[in-house]
Amino acid sequence: MMKYIYVTESDVPYGTVNGTFKKLADAFSTMTDTDKGTLFASLDDGVATVASLAILGRFQAYAWWQGENAIGIARPSVNGTGDWIQTEQDGQGVYTPHCYIEAVPVAQVVLPKALLPLDGVSAIVSADVVTVTNGDGAVHLAVTTDLSTYKTYDFENSAWKDVDVTNAETFHKEGIESSKLSAIPSTAWDELGLDGLAFAYVLDEQATGDLAAVSKIALTLTMNGRWDEALNGTDYHAGYTSPTNLNVIFLQNGSYKINYTDGGEGDATSTQMPFGLANLDVDTWAYVDTKGDNI
Repeated sequence: MMKYIYVTESDVPYGTVNGTFKKLADAFSTMTDTDKGTLFASLDDGVATVASLAILGRFQAYAWWQGENAIGIARPSVNGTGDWIQTEQDGQGVYTPHCYIEAVPVAQVVLPKALLPLDGVSAIVSADVVTVTNGDGAVHLAVTTDLSTYKTYDFENSAWKDVDVTNAETFHKEGIESSKLSAIPSTAWDELGLDGLAFAYVLDEQATGDLAAVSKIALTLTMNGRWDEALNGTDYHAGYTSPTNLNVIFLQNGSYKINYTDGGEGDATSTQMPFGLANLDVDTWAYVDTKGDNI
């Protein structure tokens, strides 16, 4: 037969006596082996229910075993195999058990500590999440722009709505399903503005074989571009092939703008072109050549 005592982080032992799971003493570590053996002898056989163990938080499990040849107490060890405090033996050896405890965690809500700054961003195109799930494990998300109010997306009505992320059950029911996050349109992201963004998520597992985890959240963004001055000989070569034809060869990948005056009179004209070769029919050419990276 096998009996168990469950000791909390504060050293308080619990066990099942006559069908009732209860506190057994004030401190387990100060008890002698004899007292522990007496305490074990008063317990019911078998493992406590999950509901009983759930109230303990973190705990260690001690097992008491008695057979025809030996009596002993199994203590938890780092490798999980357990070791024994021998209390009585007849020379046949002491049995060393493998003791495992499986439990299903309550739904875990993960909240952000800070907003992702969106400086230099002109638009959020889409968002996506990479999850690791197994069985009935599920991940649901919510979005915040102020770390105070969190929103889920109503696909039926194409609208954002508030969701209570402090209630794991509500968050799980109303949050954005991980598989649907990428389906939120860019027009919906525009409604949230660009002051900052963060995500909260709830991890839900229904059985011991389930798994729910978030690997990463990725944003596709449109960034504000800039124009940098191009350098002759490094970014481009320019020269006349005729009195009225200017040949420009771009040496670096990117988009370019060329400002020039057609015919020597009037306002300057700006022409944008991609990497490659440009031929401009001009009489005179006043230029400010620039190279722009698309970022």
